[in-house]
Amino acid sequence: MELRRMRVLLIEDDPNDAELVLRQLRHDGIEPVATVVRSRADLEANLAGDYDVIIADYRLPDLVATAALSRVRECLPDTPFIVVSGSTTEEQLLAMLRLGADDYLLKDRLGRLAASVRAAQERHRLRRERVAAESLAAQREVANRHLQRLESIGVLTGGIAHDFNNLMTVVLGSCEVALEMLAAEHPVRELLLSVLRAGRQASTLSRRLLSFARRETHGTQAIDLRPVIESFLALTRSSLGPRTRVEFTAGESLPTVEVDRTAIEQVLMNLLLNARDAMPHGGRIRVTMQRGKARSGFGDVLELAVADDGIGITAEQRRHLFEPFFTTKGPERGTGLGLSTSMEIVRHHGGDIEVDSTPGRGSEFRVVLPASIQPMKLRSPHEPGSGRSVLVVERDRSLQGALTKVLCEAGFAAVGFDTVGDIRVEGGPGSQPPAVVLTESGEVGTLVEWLTADPSRGPRRVVVMQDAGQPPATGPVEAVVLLRPFTAQQLVRVVQASCEASAVR
Repeated sequence: MELRRMRVLLIEDDPNDAELVLRQLRHDGIEPVATVVRSRADLEANLAGDYDVIIADYRLPDLVATAALSRVRECLPDTPFIVVSGSTTEEQLLAMLRLGADDYLLKDRLGRLAASVRAAQERHRLRRERVAAESLAAQREVANRHLQRLESIGVLTGGIAHDFNNLMTVVLGSCEVALEMLAAEHPVRELLLSVLRAGRQASTLSRRLLSFARRETHGTQAIDLRPVIESFLALTRSSLGPRTRVEFTAGESLPTVEVDRTAIEQVLMNLLLNARDAMPHGGRIRVTMQRGKARSGFGDVLELAVADDGIGITAEQRRHLFEPFFTTKGPERGTGLGLSTSMEIVRHHGGDIEVDSTPGRGSEFRVVLPASIQPMKLRSPHEPGSGRSVLVVERDRSLQGALTKVLCEAGFAAVGFDTVGDIRVEGGPGSQPPAVVLTESGEVGTLVEWLTADPSRGPRRVVVMQDAGQPPATGPVEAVVLLRPFTAQQLVRVVQASCEASAVR
């Protein structure tokens, strides 16, 4: 019979009794690799070892099994502990079991020692699995609460951004109309141009933040990733803290990649936060892009690397780095989902994440993406124009007035209404059929009913004003989405293009 090797710490001062225990184990299929201790001092000297089981005599000259078990549980809490004794009392037995001994055997009845050892090991294995499962469940609960907070923040951000975008639309539109009314040499023009530039930057920032907070997906397309990364770094530098410096460099002739822009931004954000957290006293994060060497299964690739000068990663940590819920930050700072989510995203794009790290000398994470073989897609802007009837449906009176004024200044016959119900009352029979209806997303459903109820109400062309991240309008209308906030020029171009499309029908 092949013997199973087992590391045994044997607490026994009598050599004959020690040999009796070891011989019984061998007889029952266990090959003990034994460390025998004969005193309290010997026990203290050997508690740093790694053992499969501890077998202890009840009484040594300077050590009782109850004291030995208490000390063992401090250093080796998950190692089975079995007591053997020449005699026992009920009090001794109960005391040992209360302290956590796995079994209590008499020396003249060692026939079930091996079975007792195996049973104790199985109980400890099941206990370890239960504790690990409970720990994982607790980590998942923390992660779920974190995700719920993020979702709540996303909802709140959406509401704030909606109002902010309405205000910025009024500001931008009014500035552009005012600039058209002023002479080229008017001293106020420069001030208005400054307001217009700041408003456009605020609009871009609002749209990007809203898109990222809601994890809006755009689908994959072949893009030049460099301007995407430059723009995202400009957006996030301040959020990494004043002690963290971010440097960005990019090589020449970078290949395009087929990616979802928002998903790659999420990966980059996760890597930046990890790099920052690896440098508790601050430091430099280096973000680089370059054409990488062809790899097996990839061909040409683009490498996006994030490197830090932080504490580094041990070999043991690297083995678990991309496992869900694995974190070295503690539950108060990390959920353990950042890197696992990033790897999932990158592999969904056909790529991989490579890691180089030395403890105490920093880390580098390289996102490897296969180069796209599709050509870049360019969009041709619509030429602005004027001359058709437009209905503006917007509850916000100040925004409704600004939109109507901009369209009228551009030559459209624009009329504003608070709701679709107001069109029914105020439009009246014989009113000019609209070429286009400009509306907020909340009125689309009612508007569809209004347009389809009477074919004489005009072509079914709708321009829907909505915030980034909202689902697109659906239904039996041809809807064009105009993301808020937008400039007067953007409004005129989109409405004119819709009018032309309406005229073709």
